[in-house]
Amino acid sequence: MIKNAISVQTCYGRLKIDPNQITHCVANSNYTWLFLENKSKYLIPRTLTFCETAIASISFIRIHQSYLINKNFIKKIEGKSIELTVGSTLSISRRMFKMVNESLVN
Repeated sequence: MIKNAISVQTCYGRLKIDPNQITHCVANSNYTWLFLENKSKYLIPRTLTFCETAIASISFIRIHQSYLINKNFIKKIEGKSIELTVGSTLSISRRMFKMVNESLVN
């Protein structure tokens, strides 16, 4: 049994996912793509805001209207982009830039 697992509905049925394995989430209208450390991804019928609430944790940060990332997977920040250890590069929005930098320093 996975401690602190979240249960999500996918096209494969209901899955239990460890939030610590989620590298980032990407909004897709009223759906959200969950990207996991093992390179798998799942499309769930929930908004990014719902996901942000469901995995409420100090290790997740909203960097853009469409992106929620796990701070534990940040490889580097260069300009207004964040590179994750899994190879993805995501943009930090202008509106969120200051808050993201302050959050990552603490």
